[in-house]
Amino acid sequence: MTDAVAWALANLGPGALIVLVVLLILSGRLVPRRALQDMINERDDWKAAAQAKDATIAVQARQIDELQEAGRVATAVMQALPKAAGK
Repeated sequence: MTDAVAWALANLGPGALIVLVVLLILSGRLVPRRALQDMINERDDWKAAAQAKDATIAVQARQIDELQEAGRVATAVMQALPKAAGK
């Protein structure tokens, strides 16, 4: 791409350079700095949200493991009651 710009500077006039810049803007290869910063900030916000979600999922997974263990204990106690009563 820099070769094309160098060629345009050497062989074409200012009108052609303006056309080249407009084409680059329309094709999305040249974006304003403000738009780029907005995209970067949005990406960072999504990244932070995803990391918070991952942390929440990890906490929930630990809680589920603990609840499963409590359920196993409760099941064992309930199954042991008839045996303790002698039935």
